[in-house]
Amino acid sequence: MQRRVVVTGIGVLSPVGNNLREAWQNIIQGKIGIKKLEGEEYLNLPCRVGGFLEENGAKFNLSNYFSKSELRSISPATAYALYASREAIENAGLSNLSDEDKNTVGVAVGMEGL
Repeated sequence: MQRRVVVTGIGVLSPVGNNLREAWQNIIQGKIGIKKLEGEEYLNLPCRVGGFLEENGAKFNLSNYFSKSELRSISPATAYALYASREAIENAGLSNLSDEDKNTVGVAVGMEGL
C-alpha cells in the first residue's frame, strides 16, 4: 500500500514573526531576526549573535498561551513547538476534526538553535 504525505498547514514561531503571515511579510520586507548579543550573560559564548522570540516589543511570554500547570510539565522547546503546531492545524483547516479523524493527522516539527 502506498502512503501519501500532504502538507496542508504551516505554523511559525521565529525571530522574524510569531505566525506564518507576520514571518512571511517580514522576510519579504528584508527584516533580519538576529542581532548582536549584548550583556554580561553572553560574554563567554563563542558566538554572540542570535535571535529572540518577541511579541509587541517584549520577550515572547509562553504563559500567555499555556497554563502554569502545562508549563511545569513541558519544556520551553515543547511549548514553542505546540504553539506553532496549533497554527499549522488551524492553517490546514483541521481544528474541528472528529475524535476518530484526529487519529489520522500528524504534525512534523523542525527546530533550530534550542
